[in-house]
Amino acid sequence: NREIVANHLAYTHLYMFLVAGIPMASREQLYCDYITELKMYNPNLMFMDNTRIFKNFKEVSAFSDLEWLDIYDGVECVGFILLTNGSHCPINYDWFVMECYIDAKHRRNHLMRHAMDQVVQTHQGKIGLFILCQNLVASAFWKNYTSRTTIWPHLQLTKIPIMKTSVPSSVDCYELAFEISDQKSCSQNKRAQTIPAYE
Repeated sequence: NREIVANHLAYTHLYMFLVAGIPMASREQLYCDYITELKMYNPNLMFMDNTRIFKNFKEVSAFSDLEWLDIYDGVECVGFILLTNGSHCPINYDWFVMECYIDAKHRRNHLMRHAMDQVVQTHQGKIGLFILCQNLVASAFWKNYTSRTTIWPHLQLTKIPIMKTSVPSSVDCYELAFEISDQKSCSQNKRAQTIPAYE
């Protein structure tokens, strides 16, 4: 198992695992809470009871091209990021954030921000996601997250203009995209280039 340990917060530690040894029930419950919360913004989900949600959870968990990253607050699993670069990733992206969630009781502790900072260290390129238009909390988070130009000293974030779009369920969404590039690699490449491209 790969473990990524995030920066120390003042009163908590954040741990993330790709496929960590946590009880599956923890993921199931968090996924159920996530879908239940989305019902406020997406009327197409209103028909989903817990049985259907858990069935959907099993289907999503079985995706072979999915990376399920758990987010910990101390020893408690409190959220997740579902990331893909396979068949469920739109062709114009290197990586796509399918879902992300932090339990409501653990928000405003910068856990998702620190988690994404860890993710982009190993998942560089063009990253995209959909945000439900009515989900103002998510919109505010991603607007803030992509307002920076650097994540780590060597990683540059380039925001790509947001546009309104629709996912297959015909729910109004914003498509958000940003690009992560490694400036250390760029500098090394420039130093290695002995013949300028243009005179």
